[in-house]
Amino acid sequence: MKYKVASEQGDKVKLFDNRHYDLINNYLSMTKSNHRISQEHTSEIFALAAELQAKHEQTYSLAELREIGAEAHISPEFIDRAVRQIQLKKRRAALRATIVDNVINLGAIAVIFGLFTGFAGLPNHCSSAAQTQPENSELLPNS
Repeated sequence: MKYKVASEQGDKVKLFDNRHYDLINNYLSMTKSNHRISQEHTSEIFALAAELQAKHEQTYSLAELREIGAEAHISPEFIDRAVRQIQLKKRRAALRATIVDNVINLGAIAVIFGLFTGFAGLPNHCSSAAQTQPENSELLPNS
């Protein structure tokens, strides 16, 4: 069964199935300011919030990097270049990982297909009549 769920602003309506419905209801109820959160969840919430804040504080905007670079006498042009090269390097690595994953998946599919169809050297029970005759039997002469 599908449900229509409106966003808090009420401007968008999306369809969600049953398994998402409870998650959406839980999320919407938790975002309301009067929602009560049990004590057993508070330590987990604060630990995650602290971790997220620490990660955020370890990031820099491009303007901040340029400012830091200027203090180290590095031209903003080279900061921009370095950022582009690192982004390109990360994109290439992600693409390479995707290609490797796809090749591995394709190989696994080929092996499974081979096992199910007998192409992997397993005995094929749909052999021709000549292959299934006993060893001592003689073939009938052609007339």
